[in-house]
Amino acid sequence: MVKKLLQDKYRLIKIDELTIEKHYHLNADDNCYYLMEYKKEDGFENQEKQLIINFKKKMSTRTTYQWKYKGEAIQKLTQLFINSIVPQVSVGTVTLVPIPPSKCRADSEYDDRMLQLLSKSFQGGADIRELLLNIENIRSAHENPNDRPSPAEIQANMTIDEQLAEGIRDSVILFDDVLTSGGHYLACKNAIKQRFPDVSVYGIFISRTFWAQPDPFEFDDFMDEDWLDF
Repeated sequence: MVKKLLQDKYRLIKIDELTIEKHYHLNADDNCYYLMEYKKEDGFENQEKQLIINFKKKMSTRTTYQWKYKGEAIQKLTQLFINSIVPQVSVGTVTLVPIPPSKCRADSEYDDRMLQLLSKSFQGGADIRELLLNIENIRSAHENPNDRPSPAEIQANMTIDEQLAEGIRDSVILFDDVLTSGGHYLACKNAIKQRFPDVSVYGIFISRTFWAQPDPFEFDDFMDEDWLDF
């Protein structure tokens, strides 16, 4: 896996009219990019899916054999970012913001893996800020596929860290590990645009994932119209 990940196979690909339908909370004006993709139906033999699973290992695994896989995933992704993302980002003109995980900072399961990844990957003048915070824990979408929080619910539980708000740059790049419906990205983008209306917002994801067959929970998501409240 290490050898393949260090090759030049991966490059930033823009979500376009051919792929956006799988990420139904995005619209044509969103500028979102990804490095890799996998289908939700894929098994653990899919190396991209396995890499993401290891990267998302819970903090409760710190005292188990699984913890080493999280560390290895961060190391591999750091090299991947350095090779494939860092050269594409003008670090002097953007603010890099990790999309917050489902747990709030006060929770023992709070995982700053994306902040770690950005800090290890970007050097020399990069403006990295944990600008967005969850007020309380919120349901994890990948662990609750039949009860996903809507973008409006996610945004209502989110706040701007005002201690980090001063001097934000004209462009903000939101980073997350996986793009699924795009709900978290939409919530974060709207939160930033409400606070900083003149800022341009982009999204970069390690991977996008989608159902090869229709998402069994997609209809329920569309029945919840809260997410349409921009």
